[in-house]
Formats: sequence, structure tokens, C-alpha cells
Amino acid sequence: MKRTYFSRLSFIALLMVLNIYANSLYAQEFKVTKGMTLKYHVNDGENKYNMYVMVKDVFPDVYFDWVIINPKCVMGTIKIGSEAWKSADKQNNLFDPGFQKLTEQTCLWVSQYIYTALKNNAEVKMTPDQEEKHYARKEYKDYPLTMDGKATTIKTMYMESDDAKDKFWIADSKNSPIIFKMSFGYSMELYEINSVEKMLPGLQIKGNDIATLIGRTMSDPNIYLMSHPIGDSCDFIPVYKAPDLSLTYRCQANGIAIYIKNDIVQTIELYNTLKGDENNSWSKYVGELPGGITFDMKREAIEKLLGTPTGTGKDANYADKKFVITYASDDAKKAKIHHLTFSK
Repeated sequence: MKRTYFSRLSFIALLMVLNIYANSLYAQEFKVTKGMTLKYHVNDGENKYNMYVMVKDVFPDVYFDWVIINPKCVMGTIKIGSEAWKSADKQNNLFDPGFQKLTEQTCLWVSQYIYTALKNNAEVKMTPDQEEKHYARKEYKDYPLTMDGKATTIKTMYMESDDAKDKFWIADSKNSPIIFKMSFGYSMELYEINSVEKMLPGLQIKGNDIATLIGRTMSDPNIYLMSHPIGDSCDFIPVYKAPDLSLTYRCQANGIAIYIKNDIVQTIELYNTLKGDENNSWSKYVGELPGGITFDMKREAIEKLLGTPTGTGKDANYADKKFVITYASDDAKKAKIHHLTFSK
């Protein structure tokens, strides 16, 4: 009797473990958040390449940068207006360089109207290029991809045109109905998502912590905060030399430059504003600097705090602290900081 009792307990425990495991494998609910990078494989019939989509905002307008990863690194920015987000039945899939504001079309997202029609009625009319077609939702599919370094699946609605030439996989998410995959003359297929962890209100980077940001990913909340300051004042410069992709964020209005290679931060530069420096178009970085120094201090006072550096001339190397101070002049006492460089 005792053996039977324990056997039943073991069986129930096994069922519970299997249920938990099955739920962990089940397609997770999906939500696009600010700072996400969506990575697509693209085949336009003549060329194959990857494209990064970097989400800058999701409300009230969908707003994102995109860059085609090839030697030319064609790039642009798209903003989907709130009215288009609500009711558009047309798609813009041209990805013209520069800035585009869409008021009657969506791009990579489908509108609330399209999503609701597919969800409730299993059919809709949509114009993905120049020709309106009738589409039917065929089934729900768990779409496999990598998210934040882990393999996962996300529930999508799969739809086809009546002639079966056009095919779309759309996230089954009312607030984030993005196109995971599409094929209609050319194809795009989402293969990886990197998200930025939730940033707490008032998140500030301590000066002594800046050196620890080197080697982190571009999805780190601190890196995102520095490279996407309020006011969106950063120039985004991609360079692709196979197999490496380098990204540079130059935030001159905020005094920050960040150099990233293959998603990993290589260098951070923090700039001062110096009176009379006609070649310096940088505003002063207003955050905290390491070691208790400030941009208003002169070299003599800085070295009393930090000690004697290595290097000669304008460059003062503090290798133990993993940064270099570049001064505006060779004056050993009165020179002020031009910029700081943090690297490995």
C-alpha cells in the first residue's frame, strides 16, 4: 500500500514538472518596447542581406531607425502616424533613405484595423505594394527566433492572399502586431530580437561606473540611455566591413560618442565645451565624471586627485582606471580637459 501511495505521488509530481516545462516552451506573448533591435534576413531577388530595425518609440507614434547591413549601409527613419497605426490598410515596404512620416500606410507593423479584422473575422483586404488583395488567416503558428540570446517561439497569425502568392506571419499581439515574416516578390524574415531592460525612472550613471560599460552590449540600459538621450540628438553612423558591423553614436549636443562593434561597446568618449576652441562643436557632458574630477578643473588639480599619469603631451593615460584624459593644451598646470576616452 505504501509503495502504491508513493508511486502515485511520484506520478503527480512528474505531471507537474512536465506541465511547467511545456508552459516554458509555449510561445510567449510578445510586446515591442522602446530600444528593441529587430534583425531581419532580406532577399530582394537579386541580393541577400540583413537589416536592423531599432525601435525609438511605440506611443503615440511608432518610430524606428533602420539600416541595411551591406558595404553601403543604406539607412533611414520611419515614423508611423497615429491615424495610420489605427486604420491604414496599405503598407510601405520601399525603405527609402532618409526620414519618412507615414500618414496613410504602415511599415513592418500592421494597423489595428488589419489586426482586428484578421483576429475576429479571419480575413481582410490589404495593399502591401501597389495591388490590393484579399487575405485569409490560415492558422496560428509558433514562430521560432532568438530573443536576448535565448531560443524561443512567439505566436503569430499566418495569412495568405487568395492567389497564394503573398504570405505574412504577423505577431498575435494587439499592441505589437509587427510582421515577423513576409514573402511577396521579396522576402523578409525576423531572426533575432534584442531588447533593452526596463530603465528605472531617474537612472543615472555614476562616474566611476563608466569604465565598466566597456564590453557591454548595445542593449544594456545604461548604454541605451547614453546613446539615446532626451531630444534624440545623436547621429547614427553604421560601417560594414564583412563580417564586422560597427556603429557610432555621436551625440554632440550631449557631449557623448559611443563606438560599438558587433553589438559590443568598444569605446566611450565624453566631451567638454571649451571657450575659444573653434574646432570643438561638442557640448559639455553634464553627467558625473570618474574619480571626483570635473570639466572645470585644471590639470594640476586633477593630478592631485588621480595621481601622475603615463603618457606625454596632451594625453594623460590612467591605465589602471581604464581611461585617457586628453587635454586642450600641453600646459602641465592650467590645461583643461578636452575629452575623456574609456576603452579596454
